[in-house]
Order: sequence, then C-alpha cells, then structure tokens
Amino acid sequence: MKGSQWDAVETWLRGYRRAWASDAANDIAALFTEDATYLPSPFGKAWVGRQAIVDTWTKHGDSRVKWRFEDEVLAVERDTAIVRGLTTYEATDKEPEKVYANLWIIIFAPDGRARSFEEFWMAKPVPKAT
Repeated sequence: MKGSQWDAVETWLRGYRRAWASDAANDIAALFTEDATYLPSPFGKAWVGRQAIVDTWTKHGDSRVKWRFEDEVLAVERDTAIVRGLTTYEATDKEPEKVYANLWIIIFAPDGRARSFEEFWMAKPVPKAT
C-alpha cells in the first residue's frame, strides 16, 4: 500500500461504505483485486474472485435498508488491517432494529485494493418481550 497505511485503510473504508450504500457493481469491484476472496462469516463459504464478490454482494445487498456503520481501525501491520465496527439496521414495520458487532481482517494488495476480506460478526441479543 502506498502512502500512509492508516490513511489508505480509511480511504478503503470510505469506498466500502459507498459500495454498501449503493450496491453498485463498479463501487464494489473497485475495492477488490481480480483474485480476491471475501469470507462473509467465520464458517461461511468464501466468495472467490472479484466477479463472484460483486455478484454475491449485489444479490444480497443492503442498499434498500437504512443502516449506520461506525468503525475503528485497530491495527495496521504491513499489508493487513484489523477493523472493529458496529452496524445498526434501523427498525421497520416488519423487523426490529438489529445491531451487529463486527471485526474485519483485510489484507491489501500494493495498489490499495483488498485481496482478502474476512468478516466476523455477532448479533446483539434482542430483549425478550415481557
């Protein structure tokens, strides 16, 4: 990664949020190398290759729902970044608010695109109705 590693990670995160909000194929593709892998959960099946990432993301995208994402870059070492996040999906007529704690491991190519993205998340327990 060129320039300040921390700045490069923040730039990539801005692009990720843009892609998350738009579900636009070009926004998603800009984030990943051609041979990138995206692991959506620790025991999930990896999406292998940029086109597979774009196709799967757009199929299940969140651009139609209201969400907020807060992040903190915890560490950057050589080509790897660790990011902690908090994702909140707003309540709808059909669904209660959903909150997820996230931990991302991102391995970058020298050009700043991700060649590996691994996501760990945990849902905040929903209080039982009394």
